Amino acid sequence: MMPSGRELRSSAVAILVAAVLPSGLVAAFNAGFILDHFYARPPYLLDSGWLSAIVYRSGAVLQNPASLAHYGRTFYSVHVSPLMSLFSALSYLVPLDRVAWYALFQAGVYAPLGLVGYFASLRPRHSPMWRLSLTAFTALTFAFCGQSMIAIQYPHFEVAVAGFGCLLLACVATRRRALMWPLLVLTLSVREDAGFHVACALAPLLYLNRRGRGDSATRRDVVQLIGFAVGWSALAFAVQKVFLSPPPAAWRMAFFGKPLFFHISAAALRERVEWLATGCSHITVPFVATVILACARRDARYLLGWFAATPWLVANLLAFEDAKWRLSAYVGFPFLISVFWGYLYGGVLAPPGRRLTRTAADLFFAAAFLTSTGAVYLQYPHLVRLVVRGSLRMDPASPEQVDAYARAINGRGTALGRLAVDAPVAALAIETLPRGGGFDPGKLEIDTVAFHREGNVDAASLLLGFSANGIVHCAHVLATGYYLCSRLDGATDRLLGVRTEAVPPLLVFANFDVGGRRIEFAPEGVAIGRSSAPGLTIASFAMSLRAGGSYEVVWDLAVDAATEPSGRTTIATVDVVVDQQVVGDGAAVAGDGLVQRIVVPFSVGANKAFSARLWYHGPAGLVVRSAQLRAASPR
Repeated sequence: MMPSGRELRSSAVAILVAAVLPSGLVAAFNAGFILDHFYARPPYLLDSGWLSAIVYRSGAVLQNPASLAHYGRTFYSVHVSPLMSLFSALSYLVPLDRVAWYALFQAGVYAPLGLVGYFASLRPRHSPMWRLSLTAFTALTFAFCGQSMIAIQYPHFEVAVAGFGCLLLACVATRRRALMWPLLVLTLSVREDAGFHVACALAPLLYLNRRGRGDSATRRDVVQLIGFAVGWSALAFAVQKVFLSPPPAAWRMAFFGKPLFFHISAAALRERVEWLATGCSHITVPFVATVILACARRDARYLLGWFAATPWLVANLLAFEDAKWRLSAYVGFPFLISVFWGYLYGGVLAPPGRRLTRTAADLFFAAAFLTSTGAVYLQYPHLVRLVVRGSLRMDPASPEQVDAYARAINGRGTALGRLAVDAPVAALAIETLPRGGGFDPGKLEIDTVAFHREGNVDAASLLLGFSANGIVHCAHVLATGYYLCSRLDGATDRLLGVRTEAVPPLLVFANFDVGGRRIEFAPEGVAIGRSSAPGLTIASFAMSLRAGGSYEVVWDLAVDAATEPSGRTTIATVDVVVDQQVVGDGAAVAGDGLVQRIVVPFSVGANKAFSARLWYHGPAGLVVRSAQLRAASPR
């Protein structure tokens, strides 16, 4: 019997409100975060550059960039991910660049979380609008719960296992049999271990149907799904081990250490359990909420989803790597399935006497999801603000400048000589970055360094590396925090077509807004005109020196001959401050030459911070041609 027009309209409205709207918002939110991650701030995670290169025109076998060849020729040596191969193949057909395509990919990773409310409903098309709206709201709170917020700020793809896994679990529970196998294939395509997570997610259904009865899918269906899932993962691991030459013992070291579990002791276990109780609110808050509900309904089966995640929890609590046992970033993704189980069981699977009404289930779990997000905000406010602001594009971005800079780095040829980069530039220019291209401040024979000043750089060590390598030319990419510094005279010309300004190396780490206006940059350096107000100060950021010892700040100042006063007038003074005390100073004086080099020696203890300052007194104009930090020359 064909559905009537009214039924078709009801179905369309239900799909639009409870499925398309929340999943679309989740997708847009995550795509916005990726664009912000690459363009409005330094992409602090090299993995985001790596994964964006993998899903963008890297062939069906996902060929690794040259800089990451030590992980194997193909990404399958690290993770067997047919889903990423699919996106790589589709990228050849779409006129988007790598970053935009990766934003679309991450949107697809998180979008399934916005569909869970619709798929966990038994008869959504018969629901009134307010009921559909509440379901959509619950799905949104789930998609942005504490665990999701923790994972979003560390762009990875493993959350897709949880997203597709939740949809699979919902379809099995609500007897949408036509979707079960396609969703299983999608879930397994994410990563080689997805089959084990699927098996754990479906195992509670075996318990509910242990006698072949119940209102979920039949026991036979569940057994077949679990059997196929486990078989796929076992096969994927075997093929990876035998044919793909995985990185030597990388995952074994991450989980087991060497020697085996040498890092585990009673004190270590106590520390990890305490961390789980106090530092993992994205897990503990929804768990406590589910315990409260189970007690209120007198039904321990609300907790079955948490027991299904126990193997993963134990494996990570015993792991060697801090990120594993701290369940940070994306590591806790299987707990999204655990959280979803309580919602699904309460609204669909529980016996009538223990079941919640759909409204009660939505309200209770929406409150639990929101509470977990609030708890994460109280623990990690910077993380939540980073995700929200980035996703809503509340920070200015200059994608044209960033893209032009990345193209210049990628197409450098030999113009930049021996190039070293930091993680943000590596993420942008990962296609052509040579192996071992990171910057070691103690390493000599580097010609050029490309970096972001707000990236994970040790400013003082970077400046000392500049002086040790003879790097004296720095170009700042306007409207961004990116720089190119080189000892080669023509290196910064490689940025032709990118709007830049020349900056003395020391002033890379200085505030350019002085006295309410931006200081002027000329081709020969930082210009201070005679009309500038006396007392104008240019100061570097406070920079910590890891090693104590003797250092010096060297200034090359050019006095404007047309405005040079007669007599020995002090035009500018320079000094170095440690712990708010001036520890060295010097002065540019009229009559001492039009170009003056001022060396300010100072001594400092280990891990002490210093700041270098220039005070302009006038009346002559002045140009800062160079400013550098270097180890003190022997006397």
